[in-house]
Amino acid sequence: MSKELDVSDASKYQQISYDGKILKPGWRRQEPCSLIDWKGMEGKSVLDLACNNGMMSIQAKQAGADRVVGVDYSNHIHFARRVRDHLDLDIEFWHADLRSIEFMHWCPQFDVVLCCSVFRYMPEKLRFLTFLDRITKKVMYLETNHKDAAEPIFEQIKLHTTFSAKVLGHADPVSAEKAVGHFMIRCRKETQWKDWPITMLPVDLLKLTHDLEGYKNERYPSDTYDRRVMEVTRLADDIEKYGLKTPIWTREFLSGPSKGMFRVVEGHTRSFALKMLKDRGRLYDVPCKTFPYVGLKWIRQHGHHFDDYMEIFEEEKRTLTEMNNA
Repeated sequence: MSKELDVSDASKYQQISYDGKILKPGWRRQEPCSLIDWKGMEGKSVLDLACNNGMMSIQAKQAGADRVVGVDYSNHIHFARRVRDHLDLDIEFWHADLRSIEFMHWCPQFDVVLCCSVFRYMPEKLRFLTFLDRITKKVMYLETNHKDAAEPIFEQIKLHTTFSAKVLGHADPVSAEKAVGHFMIRCRKETQWKDWPITMLPVDLLKLTHDLEGYKNERYPSDTYDRRVMEVTRLADDIEKYGLKTPIWTREFLSGPSKGMFRVVEGHTRSFALKMLKDRGRLYDVPCKTFPYVGLKWIRQHGHHFDDYMEIFEEEKRTLTEMNNA
């Protein structure tokens, strides 16, 4: 890219830079890219949602991606195409609305999906997560919007998709300094469990460590029970409408009073929601992956666990406390 390229009509949102030179400053700089594994895109197909000026699409192609598609509904897609032609890169830029039924229905699958600072603007977020879950073959990078915390989105990914998620950190140095969001969440498809057999088990055979009443324990904040009931109700409604998107992980009790039942290892909230659906008169066998009776720590290493998030969350809380005390 040279200065001969006219950047006057480029979006003011995304910085235009190439070969270490800034051709046009923008609100969003290139730093968020540092949390993305660009080397892992070599030979892969990449989808850049809400690509804006197309800088991340260009970076993916230059990292060796086989096929790159950038999508944006704004007219800045025309500038992205002009940059592509100027650099003579084989990149497809689609002028489309991510929220449209046509796009969500017909969009093909990609190995890597980039979804940066767009989640807030999706009116039907669970539907959008289902869409992202369907089109991602290997890994997705989802960046939260300005002032949006990672915890609620992380929990929605955990409950409503088949991804294994991890919060990588603040995607933008300025937001990190002010503790105002822009977190990068990496969402992987755990292919090592892809071929693990599915067992259809009656919901009555799933044993939880405690029921929802357990959240009234003095160890929890006073509003925990109400919040959990609301969460389970929303999830039950989602399952009733769209179906169970990921199986329950269980281990069979081989002895004791619970012999013949299955302890829920991952998916407690989904199990609560299924029991709620049973009470509504909808009782059926549910898909489960029943693992060998090995250590719980070993199983959790291969699934969704909140520990990945907590370190970032604690750092954010400390920063906010320091700012409030200043």
